[in-house]
Amino acid sequence: MAAILCLDFDHVVLTNSITESLLERFAGGIPGGLQLRAEGERIRVLAAAFARIEAPRDELLAFVLENARPREGLLDLVRWCSERGWTPLIVTHAFDLAVGAVLRDLGLDRVAFHAGRARFAYRWRLSYLSPRGVELQDGFQLSYVAALRQAGDLVAMVGGPGTSSDAAAAASIAFVPPPVPADAPHIRPWQSFADVTGFLERERERQAPGNAGSP
Repeated sequence: MAAILCLDFDHVVLTNSITESLLERFAGGIPGGLQLRAEGERIRVLAAAFARIEAPRDELLAFVLENARPREGLLDLVRWCSERGWTPLIVTHAFDLAVGAVLRDLGLDRVAFHAGRARFAYRWRLSYLSPRGVELQDGFQLSYVAALRQAGDLVAMVGGPGTSSDAAAAASIAFVPPPVPADAPHIRPWQSFADVTGFLERERERQAPGNAGSP
């Protein structure tokens, strides 16, 4: 069984939403924003907005690197994962060109990610693929969490305001911004990566052989 730390990108890996910033700058923005939209609607809105972009890739990448704000403690989190046997994995509605650019800039290009696939063929096109390569109109984040759980993996998901609630519900443990649902004991509040690693460390100690909380 693998231990997977599944991270969203906007408002998680980053403190800001580079997706909304990109669309504001190059596509005229999204009226009403993205955060409160259901995942299927979010995917449709993102794809339609991305198709309005006319700027070339190099200009988009330069904007990303200038405006992305990595969260404090990100490098420590990846180091903690390596030391504790967790695998970090980003699953996000953000665009792959943005995610890849930020990770490379931070020296984290070995961190795997699944994101919106941005391709240019006469115009920009955005698609979301399942673990089996099927294009999805809904359930993108859930498809990866579910596939990992079905493989027997332990999945801790760290989400932001735009993370799929279904994906968080399907994870072994989920961390979301407060307030948390009262009827979901596996969902914990978080505001910094220290909240995430601190809880996982306590769970590790509690379940260690010989401890009162272990089976």
